Amino acid sequence: LGGCGILGVGVWLSVTQGNFATLSSSLPSLSAANLLIATGTIIMVIGCLGCVGAVKESRPLLLAFFVLLLLIFFLEILSIMLFFIYQDEFRCCGVTNHTDWFEVYNATRVPDSCCLEYSDNCGLDNPGTWWTAAVKVETFYA
Repeated sequence: LGGCGILGVGVWLSVTQGNFATLSSSLPSLSAANLLIATGTIIMVIGCLGCVGAVKESRPLLLAFFVLLLLIFFLEILSIMLFFIYQDEFRCCGVTNHTDWFEVYNATRVPDSCCLEYSDNCGLDNPGTWWTAAVKVETFYA
């Protein structure tokens, strides 16, 4: 059921947001909607595999279910480790730089999450306290 929910949110996001939710300008198909659709589909297939394996009491299906869950667990551990290793690269604001937000707000401002030190309304009118650089994609492959 969780996979169906995630899949539904992904389809809704794809229909309503279009290309706005693209995660990378160099890979337009890598969007939040497509990521949720793929994740929801994978969760549904693995869940069905476990249910069918339990109902039919099939050892191979249950073993495949266990192996897939174990693989997902290790991928989660790996992503947590990578998050902490590359944490410095998350200090960015916008896709290319902080001026990406100027078009969204129709003003010279950024979200409060773009501030060097977070405080309420810090992104309104003090450019000296904003993250200005965007993350270079090449740094992830170094």
